[in-house]
Amino acid sequence: MGLVALAAGLVVAAAVVAAIPGLPAGAPVAQAAGCFPGKPHASGTSIETIAAPEGTRSYRLHVPPSYNGADRVPLVINMHGFTSNAIQQQFYSGLSARADEPDGGFIVVHPEGLLVNGIPNTQHWNSVQIGSPEPDDVAFLNNVLDAVEAALCVDTNRVFSTGISNGAMMSVRLACSLSARVAAIAPIAGAYYPQLSLDEPPGPFHNSAETCDDTRPVPVIAFHGTDDTSVPFEGGGSAVSFRLPIDNDTADEDVMEEWAAHNGCTSGRQESVISGEVRLVEYSTCDDGATLQLYIVDGGGHTWPGAPDAPPLGYTTHDISATDLMWEFFQQHPLVNEPAPDTDGDTIPDGDDPDNDNDGCDDANEAGPNEMLGGLRNSKNPYDFYDTSGDKVVSLQDDILPVILRYQTIPDGPPNPDTGFSYASIYDRGPAIGPFGWNRSGPDGLITLQDDILGVVLQYQHDCR
Repeated sequence: MGLVALAAGLVVAAAVVAAIPGLPAGAPVAQAAGCFPGKPHASGTSIETIAAPEGTRSYRLHVPPSYNGADRVPLVINMHGFTSNAIQQQFYSGLSARADEPDGGFIVVHPEGLLVNGIPNTQHWNSVQIGSPEPDDVAFLNNVLDAVEAALCVDTNRVFSTGISNGAMMSVRLACSLSARVAAIAPIAGAYYPQLSLDEPPGPFHNSAETCDDTRPVPVIAFHGTDDTSVPFEGGGSAVSFRLPIDNDTADEDVMEEWAAHNGCTSGRQESVISGEVRLVEYSTCDDGATLQLYIVDGGGHTWPGAPDAPPLGYTTHDISATDLMWEFFQQHPLVNEPAPDTDGDTIPDGDDPDNDNDGCDDANEAGPNEMLGGLRNSKNPYDFYDTSGDKVVSLQDDILPVILRYQTIPDGPPNPDTGFSYASIYDRGPAIGPFGWNRSGPDGLITLQDDILGVVLQYQHDCR
């Protein structure tokens, strides 16, 4: 068969290739590129539910008008205090309104705490991990994140948590227990460093699992009023009135010193004056950029700086906005990811690698006998010879012909009079299947459409055993 006839035959082979389904979409797309397919969702606030061991639980989900379902956006968990609830926290904090502003554009989740033994107005968070019958709120919030990330186009490197009082303490809990998911936290009137106890030595609410020692450095921006009578700035405590950790006589910034030691901060304590009633204590030069900030409101109560006045809770400063400051802080502190595992060392992270054992076959297909039904292109598989030009289109000129022409390399015999190609026995399929074994028939020294070329096309159905 002459070269012209061979080329004509290759057109037939190309038609066979074109009929084989399952050409790949290409390499996995990095998360920052967005969501495909998109995850459309109406803007505004909705009440969502999720199954939990305690029964059906709920959260308020707020989606900003700028959300388009294709671009990944940050997410902020916003938790109410003891005896409050999700809707009160949504409007008191102003985070949903902030998300709707042009420079906002983040999703807000306002989870609902559970009652204490069914007693009305006792919504709370099990921030210190007391065992049953207390709920596992870490598991609940982890499942909420799973649900929201499945439904919406979330930037999982920019998931943050905030809250006031008991909600602030729950944010601290997430910084410890969900540090792989929560990038930074903003506790208001409830910053502490685990472990927690209500008396010395460890008291009735102490849980040995309530620790942060082995977790990564976590950026923290905290707010606390010096006249807070619910969670006293100067320490002291009771079952309903305490500062965390309980040490009775030291100032609130000692909590930040413990966080500074945890985060590996080397700058030391730095204090600056923001206004006549607000000071900033800051620790910088920390591991992984995990900066710490504490805004001290002199004369401030158990309140959210910048929120509407709440006289029963004490004085509210309007010199600063905790909502604005935390959003600015969050934007500067995305999650610092550890290098993704790469089992076979091919620079493709395991989560994106179809062939983690690097044996040339898609791992998903290895449970069965072969890839006869899949036929998917695998760039690491030596039998997937097509799309050599990398344009995801299998063509005669760009892909099939270059494969056939490789028969001419390293000849160990004279050119075939019909094809002009030199026969090389190293390309025989033979008993040992190798990356150059393209012939389906025996090594007869002839390269023919039926016996050899068509066999190259059919390599899409290669056996992976």
